[in-house]
Amino acid sequence: MKSLRAMKENWLKLLPAALFALLVFVQPVAAITGEATETAERLLRTLMESSFKADVVFKVVGKESESLTGRLYRQPPNHFRLEYYEGEELIGYYLEDGRTSTRVFPRERRALVMRGRRLSPIFILIASCLGRAVQEKQLVLTEEYRQGRASYVLSGFAGVKGFSAVFDAEDELLRVFTAEGQKGELGFKVVLSNVEAVAPGGFALGFFAAPSDFQVFGPAAQIAEGERERLRIFQRRLPQQRHHQKSLDEFRDMEETGTGDFLPALPSQLPEGFVIESVTPLYFSGRLLYHIELINVADVQLVSVFETRHEGFRKEFQKTWRKDGKRFLDLPLGETGIYVILISEDLTEEELRAIYDSMEFQPDVAVQLIDKALTSILSE
Repeated sequence: MKSLRAMKENWLKLLPAALFALLVFVQPVAAITGEATETAERLLRTLMESSFKADVVFKVVGKESESLTGRLYRQPPNHFRLEYYEGEELIGYYLEDGRTSTRVFPRERRALVMRGRRLSPIFILIASCLGRAVQEKQLVLTEEYRQGRASYVLSGFAGVKGFSAVFDAEDELLRVFTAEGQKGELGFKVVLSNVEAVAPGGFALGFFAAPSDFQVFGPAAQIAEGERERLRIFQRRLPQQRHHQKSLDEFRDMEETGTGDFLPALPSQLPEGFVIESVTPLYFSGRLLYHIELINVADVQLVSVFETRHEGFRKEFQKTWRKDGKRFLDLPLGETGIYVILISEDLTEEELRAIYDSMEFQPDVAVQLIDKALTSILSE
């Protein structure tokens, strides 16, 4: 399998958005009826309800560089584990439990928790695509031999281009799903190989969780009530912070007087196609850290920006991400006491530097995005 350096971890995050754009049915095909309908409905149930393990390739069709390869484990309804290897060595894996997702780094004995789901929406969208086509009788089912095995092939339309799904006729598990795009647009493809069904309860306890002795960064899967109250207080103070902090000089004054928590600086100029997706405040050992996500949906790109006033966090990030000149930039923000860490596998150091150089305090925008993130966190 490919090394972790070749992976597109951020691409997982944007796959659902890319696939949503493809799943608009506008073009009917020959109807599927009778026994074929029953077969298609059974395959859909198997897709959503079966545990399995398989080698997997996720790919944006037409862009060879945009692919992700690993060993996938799934336990319905919401548990996923995607492992990455160098030779026989497990060098990292991605976990998902329906509420959060986690990147685990075995070599460093660390884990980074992130909110949101990356893998389950893909399977939900595939099922929705096929399910709606069955319901509207716009699906064709054929039986073919693929790689020497009897297979069911379901095909229909998403948008103005076709999609198809190949299921093994023996275990009835998915092997291939492809959704094509129009000329010049991205399509989407999932290929599963070496597929093995797993009996209910067949995964070991804790298989879909980071090891308990690993150091964990990011929001915990469950927020303690004390932490919730702290975030509620933080959210209530946001309007005041909008007025307190408007410039670097005022920030220094705020630091000296100890007035409230700091607001993060935000980039005022972004590479073409990028937007600020979210600004999330996180607390570790009573210390504030911001995670700012910049995304480019069209080109499937991501930049993570972390801001902290604590040197210890900065050193932890340096240990977790190796500084290779292309994906990691770590700089102080003037004399504010804030450290800015920019991480990306898509942009060059020069592009990250341009983002950093444009950083400025935008309290109105920051408060709006922070409030949105806190509302989502506290509603869980």
